[in-house]
Amino acid sequence: MSTNEKREFFYKDKVKYDCQSPYVLEGPMETVCLESGNWSEKPSCKGPCSVEIKRGRILHKGKKMWIQDFQPNRVLHQEIVSVYCMNKAMKCGYAVPTQCMDGTLKIPECFE
Repeated sequence: MSTNEKREFFYKDKVKYDCQSPYVLEGPMETVCLESGNWSEKPSCKGPCSVEIKRGRILHKGKKMWIQDFQPNRVLHQEIVSVYCMNKAMKCGYAVPTQCMDGTLKIPECFE
């Protein structure tokens, strides 16, 4: 919350939320105290991911780079990164996208 103030909130009071970097806010930035005493939809902070490969190239934000050059090794929540899988018959690689979801980035099975 944007305030550390410990107090009671009343009908129509508003509270703003934010997350500390590298966490990303998912949901509304502002919530309202409803007549029922509950809050309108509350947001949450979602965690970043690391790309858990030891060797290879990735594609991140339009840039192709070696994993060892990807520093810090961090992809934010909902960001997409691609790894390169090999088409052995054609002897060439192709990019396969995967998305960071709250700290989890699944490496496609085709990646070797």
